[in-house]
Amino acid sequence: MPFARDLYDIVVIGGGTAGVATGLELRQRGYDVAIIEQFENCGLGTNNQALGILPRRLTYFAFDRPGSFAAAYDVSFLHHLFPKIVAKRPFAMPFFPQMKRHLKSHPVILEGLMASYARATADKAGLSGYRYLNQKQILEEIPVLKENVMGGILFEEYVTDPVELCRAILAKEKKLTVHGTLSVFSGQQVKSFLIKHGKLRAAICINNQLEREVFYGKYFVNATGPWSAEMARMAGVDIKLNLSQGTTAVIDRKFTKYAIITFDETGKYITLLPLPDRHQTLIGPTDIPIEKISDAAIHEYELENLAEVASKTIRNSIEKFDFNRPLTRCGVRPLLSGAHKTRAYAIVRHTTRPNFFSLTGSIKIIDQIRAGKEMADILDEINGKPKCDWPNPELLELKYAEGELDAIRNSYQKKYARNSAELGLMIKLVSAYSTLTLAPDIIWSFIKNLGRKIV
Repeated sequence: MPFARDLYDIVVIGGGTAGVATGLELRQRGYDVAIIEQFENCGLGTNNQALGILPRRLTYFAFDRPGSFAAAYDVSFLHHLFPKIVAKRPFAMPFFPQMKRHLKSHPVILEGLMASYARATADKAGLSGYRYLNQKQILEEIPVLKENVMGGILFEEYVTDPVELCRAILAKEKKLTVHGTLSVFSGQQVKSFLIKHGKLRAAICINNQLEREVFYGKYFVNATGPWSAEMARMAGVDIKLNLSQGTTAVIDRKFTKYAIITFDETGKYITLLPLPDRHQTLIGPTDIPIEKISDAAIHEYELENLAEVASKTIRNSIEKFDFNRPLTRCGVRPLLSGAHKTRAYAIVRHTTRPNFFSLTGSIKIIDQIRAGKEMADILDEINGKPKCDWPNPELLELKYAEGELDAIRNSYQKKYARNSAELGLMIKLVSAYSTLTLAPDIIWSFIKNLGRKIV
């Protein structure tokens, strides 16, 4: 029997920006959290390859990912906790002629593109101080660029030293007195999972000394990146074979709505719309293989049908759906064209709630940034304090007892219940260019009653 560590409330796999921010926030909510990182320090993977730039929405434009800004909260959260280590630096983002293809349905010129991107992203992601650069100016900022660059934007980005950030996290952990712990285990590579009765019980790792270690947990969060399909496979997540294990990841697409995806045994994935309060999942099949997961995009006709299904579901008009529809209708959509493409959807009933999630970006995303500010307003009304944009999670947990926090959360949920009354979360429908992220209401609905009573 391998050496067993303590039972953690949540085991976060991956010590990058998303994993660290998620671990810190869950820890400050009172959970015992373990972060498993394969490198010697946090942030030495994708972040290190990006020269220490912590990804925010504008950064993704350079990689043709205009729909991604879920990491904006992660970075703001880390900067809030470690302002000297996660610091702002000037960052230049170039524009190239091929970026015009994103404007097929918008009759605007490049200057309009730059202006709209700059305003939208700077406002939404909390950036400031941006200005436009012409071709000469952008080449001065980034001399290695080719002559076909058409201009750019200069704005502030957050930069950090991954090693110093890891040290700061561990140092801060010693000073915090709220309930819950955060443990960082570096040099640990996940090789498999211990699964019993359809639930993940432990992550089995090999450390740098080639020793086997086991991390037991109640919930497991995969923060190793959207390309980490292997982690989901090791976790045994399979919509056809293990329906009770339910969902694996969430797609965030242009502010509209969320869908959830999971993998089947053929190496393709299926679009899902979660109904967690009902232990159900609405399924709409797609045909994109795992290898092209970064190119995931629902076709317009699928989007329209999923929107129609979601709308009917939200209105409780679900009598038209056959809950006993054969599982074959939930499979991968055949590669047909035109009117022959299937538009079949199904609803799967889960016997248990899943305890495995995949994410890029923390449990907070832009809609919850807005909700977070509203939450701050509620706290200010209760305390009579001046309003502030960002509540300090550490001070929040230190000041209020558990019962008081529950009362505040209940007040918040009642005030905004019309946004999520039917599904228990604010459902957002998918549209173009996606990045995997985890909607906070989904994970919160599964873990809000976590604590010592659940085993």
